[in-house]
Amino acid sequence: MRAMVRAYSISAADIASEKARSGGDVAKFDFANVLKLDRLELRAVGPRDVHLRILAVSGEHNVDHAILIPAIPRWAKSSQWARK
Repeated sequence: MRAMVRAYSISAADIASEKARSGGDVAKFDFANVLKLDRLELRAVGPRDVHLRILAVSGEHNVDHAILIPAIPRWAKSSQWARK
């Protein structure tokens, strides 16, 4: 039996659109324009599937980072972001 659920998503197209809107200025980047609540159809669960529930706490801080990282231009990344 397939189930319909709602899940938050971040798409590359929405990140690009918001990056263009903010002019590349991270301070003007509004992650609320990128984070979407979508509908997702789950496939039927079988006997070999793992059942996992995750409780997300303090998600705003982590989501903010997940959205902003692709918006930072490569030339603006400091040595702390670079691989050593």
